[in-house]
Amino acid sequence: MRYYSEVFYHPVARISLINSAIYSIATGFLIVIISIASGLIISRSQIKGKNIIESFIVFPMAVPGIVFAFSYVVAFSETFLDPRKFPIFLLIIAYILRRLPFAVRSVIANFEQIDISCEEAAYNLGASKLGTLIKVIIPMIKNGIITGFIFSFAFTMMEVSSGLILVTTQEYFPIAKGIYQLAGRVTDGPYVASALGTLGMILSFLALLLIYKITRKSEISVSI
Repeated sequence: MRYYSEVFYHPVARISLINSAIYSIATGFLIVIISIASGLIISRSQIKGKNIIESFIVFPMAVPGIVFAFSYVVAFSETFLDPRKFPIFLLIIAYILRRLPFAVRSVIANFEQIDISCEEAAYNLGASKLGTLIKVIIPMIKNGIITGFIFSFAFTMMEVSSGLILVTTQEYFPIAKGIYQLAGRVTDGPYVASALGTLGMILSFLALLLIYKITRKSEISVSI
């Protein structure tokens, strides 16, 4: 238990934990916003090419994260977005692209199980499109939104490839990079790294358990 408590005091482990929490919260909120917008376009709009939009959203699932990371390093090297100087922007973009397909599928599954007559009734009663979205649609798909956020948060916390490649400075370390650095230290590093990794796995398990509890209580399923 000594090393589990040391995770919160060791300089590398502590900054990695704090950074990953910040990155994951930001990623989760951005993914929720993009997922709702994508769900509206794909499930409710009649625009041409919406299947292409869905394909672009799902496409990152077929590309290894390390490929994205190296491509960002090559594309933005020696620019104001150079990840060697300030990696946060590109890191969050990489996290969003990696987790967005799962959140979007969750939200779309909820959209497809909502009777469109509910929205039409709101319009007939004088509600605006924005008012209908906020007061009718979002409450009805809240389980999909919450599920998408929890999934994105938990698995962004433990994302490996993007953090290892894009981040080189300790002040920006996510958990994966912190574990990598700690594992190379000859004293207590491997023990703290193991404790940090174990805490990450526990977090992922609790997130999946929470998602299961949320979706089990609801009649609306989650499709991934």
